[in-house]
Amino acid sequence: MGTRATYSIIEIFQGEDGKKKRQSIVHLYTQYDGYPDGKPLDFVEFINGGELVNGFSVDSKFGKVFNGAGCFAAQLISEFKTDVGNFYVITKGFTLWEEFHYEFIADTIKKEFKIVAYDIGEKKKKIFEGTPTEYIEKYGDSDS
Repeated sequence: MGTRATYSIIEIFQGEDGKKKRQSIVHLYTQYDGYPDGKPLDFVEFINGGELVNGFSVDSKFGKVFNGAGCFAAQLISEFKTDVGNFYVITKGFTLWEEFHYEFIADTIKKEFKIVAYDIGEKKKKIFEGTPTEYIEKYGDSDS
């Protein structure tokens, strides 16, 4: 049996009224390897070192430059959806008996990423909040 996890790609942006807004872009589900040092770590390593921008040049590299949250979400899916099954786009709030939930927050105002991780368990508990680098420091392989 796998370790199920859901993921929300969230954008923080400045609305037309000048106020900070938050919106969900897409929701994803993986059926296995959803523990913090599994598939989520792969996603975070893909983000780490990438640049969140508003506008890009012809020299911009896939996986290193994300032209907003939508571009980031599309690149993430493109990078990791490599076979039938396991990795799905889902409807927000759809219950899949997941053990973990992760938020990948693209703050287009500050031009930075933040990761928030929850252990769903008996009661939803935040287990991590920070930058991609901090996530890798906490859950990455210390031998590499």
